[in-house]
Amino acid sequence: MEPTDAMRIGELAERVGVSAHTLRAWERRYGLLSPQRTPSGYRMYSHADERRARAVRALVEQRVPASQAVARVLA
Repeated sequence: MEPTDAMRIGELAERVGVSAHTLRAWERRYGLLSPQRTPSGYRMYSHADERRARAVRALVEQRVPASQAVARVLA
């Protein structure tokens, strides 16, 4: 991932329209996101992570449970 392609969790949360807490939960519980880590431990997300998170958010807005939404997006 090129540095210009990477974003921190706050920026990703703002772009996707969900909280950073929600993104961390989707990452931890369902394996939706696969951030790289900086030497200081910050998560750095790609545009592919953004696309997956947007797709899950759209499904959740349609009342699909998060676990099922993630499964659909990752399939």
